[in-house]
Amino acid sequence: IEGDWTEATSDATFVVRNPADGSTVAEVATASPQDVDRAVAAARAATTAMAELTEFERAERLHRVADLLEGRVGELAAQMTAESGKPLATETRDELTEVAGIFRLTAEETVRLETSVMPSIEATKRVFTHRKPVGVYALLTPFNFPMNIPAELAAAALGGGNAVVLKPSEYTPLSGAALAEAIDEAGFPPGAINVVHGDGAVGAALVTHPGVDGIGFVGSNTT
Repeated sequence: IEGDWTEATSDATFVVRNPADGSTVAEVATASPQDVDRAVAAARAATTAMAELTEFERAERLHRVADLLEGRVGELAAQMTAESGKPLATETRDELTEVAGIFRLTAEETVRLETSVMPSIEATKRVFTHRKPVGVYALLTPFNFPMNIPAELAAAALGGGNAVVLKPSEYTPLSGAALAEAIDEAGFPPGAINVVHGDGAVGAALVTHPGVDGIGFVGSNTT
């Protein structure tokens, strides 16, 4: 939250287990409603700084995220395999490569965010459109592509000048946290990316929060 790892206000935790052998991979704190409030408030506070970055400045930071992820492929792929059960050689290493590509592609698209100029009925006036960030996006993502899907949603939101609160799947929270860490290290303003962990109750608190302006979601009808 706001660029720092913070203690959850709740004592509740959940265990992440390796699907292959049932071993414990991590014990993760469950976010309380107060933690969701803090994350959304941090994102809201970051919207001004995000909007002030030019498209080229945002693109530069998106490329930095890709650089950081490419330098950690071995470490992050092993972590993803441990929490998701996806094969290392044929799945998770490739997913990390794809994620870096997502950030690079989004960086290039960010500097091509063109707007239109329309005819005016008055010769002394010009009519044109201007793109503005939406504000705060809540992202809820599933376990099957634990870094790819969060990357697609977060990169687009950040490229557009928005701030993000991510709630990754409770089955694969470490990949979501690692992605957020890379985004923060890339030089985005504190609070541009925030993470809360937990089950559906945490997701419900996030998507119904009055401080959220938009939602990015991939999941089932039940979710």
